Amino acid sequence: VEYRFPISAEDFGPYGDRILEDMKVWAAAGKNVCDSCGTAVKIQVVEPNYEGVRLNFRGEDLSGWCLLRKSLHDPIMPMNIEVTEGSCDRILTILKEFLRQYDQLKL
Repeated sequence: VEYRFPISAEDFGPYGDRILEDMKVWAAAGKNVCDSCGTAVKIQVVEPNYEGVRLNFRGEDLSGWCLLRKSLHDPIMPMNIEVTEGSCDRILTILKEFLRQYDQLKL
């Protein structure tokens, strides 16, 4: 599944860079419980990645990944999510918990 999140910040490039860097730190910190669904989820940063930030997700009835990147020319952050077990919506729910702190990113 692909989602496209618009950035309303005038200087969208650095704003998108900050989100990507913060996302790496957040994922590496070992947040292991989804606040919304209450299930344990292991999140791992996949490196190197030259397109954006790729995360692997493993948990009870959940196996998949996401890639968040910024557009080079447009104020958009595309996110791709793919699962082999579970639903893309579960991964999106976990990620929205993190992304809600960015008031100039429209979820």
